[in-house]
Order: sequence, then C-alpha cells, then structure tokens
Amino acid sequence: MRKEVYMRIISKQSKTKALVDLRRRVMQPLQPGEFVLVRRKAKKKGKTRTFLPKFTGPFQVVKQVKSGDNVCETTYLVEDPPGRRTARKFRRFNAHVSQIRKFRPRKVVFDESEDDEENTEVEQQPETVIPQRKGRRKSTTNTRADSIPDEPQPPPLRSSSRGRQRKRPDYLKDYVTE
Repeated sequence: MRKEVYMRIISKQSKTKALVDLRRRVMQPLQPGEFVLVRRKAKKKGKTRTFLPKFTGPFQVVKQVKSGDNVCETTYLVEDPPGRRTARKFRRFNAHVSQIRKFRPRKVVFDESEDDEENTEVEQQPETVIPQRKGRRKSTTNTRADSIPDEPQPPPLRSSSRGRQRKRPDYLKDYVTE
C-alpha cells in the first residue's frame, strides 16, 4: 500500500510539473557583451505606472553570477553600455532571468524606390486651398498631365471639423483605400 501511495504522489507531481512548465519561458544562456532589457519598477512624478515602460535599457551583460556569491545561478550582472556611461551616471546591478528580455534593435529598411524618386523629375504646381461652407477647407493638388501615371500619388490632405488639415501617418503611406 505504501508503494502504491508513493507512485501516485510521483505521478501527480510529474503532471503538475508538466502543467507549470507550459507557462515557463525557456531562455538560452546569455553571453557577456549581449544587450538586454531589464524589467524595473519605474516611478516618475506626475505619471501613472500604466504609461511608463515596463522594461528599461538596453544594458550589456557582464557575466553570469555564480552561486558562491549568495545569488541564484540564473542571475546576470548587467551594466550600462559603453556609449551611455558617464562619470555621474553608471549603473551596474544584478538581474534575474525572469526580469531580463533580449534586446532587439529596430531594423532600418532602405527602400530603393526613394532613390528612383530623386532621379525622376516630376513638376507639380503648388497646392491650392478651396474654402467651403462652414469654415471647412478642402485641399487639392494640381499635377501636370505629363506626370508618370504608375507612380502612386499621395492622398490629398483631409481637413477636420475645426478646419485644421490632417496628414496621413507615414506608416500608412503604402496602404491604398478604394
């Protein structure tokens, strides 16, 4: 009977471990020199926590802290990268793996079509504003008839109810609505 109880306990523990491990994040060991973001409790006067960033950084990994230093083996020593260090402000601290996220720099994509636009000369007449009723303005762009038809033309500026012109965001410049 004791053996049966022991086997049930072992099977229950293994099932529980499998369920808990589904929610755990497995992280590859970090190498010295890698850049990471660290979760810190940010506080700023006059700002709520909801609008402050969860992660600060980037920080550079110095080394993995060994267990002889009274800390967990999954702790890393991180510091400010060399470009952000000053004599007055130099941060160096321990961060646990649960507080660390790998830093991925933003990718800059160079579009070849920008170079082509500089080489082609298309003359455009200046933008004219046609006033409408109720203080609204309508914006139109006059282009010459010999302009290239395949080139996408920017959409005309829309005006708000206050008469202020609104420009479309840059990230929507390639999005076509028809």
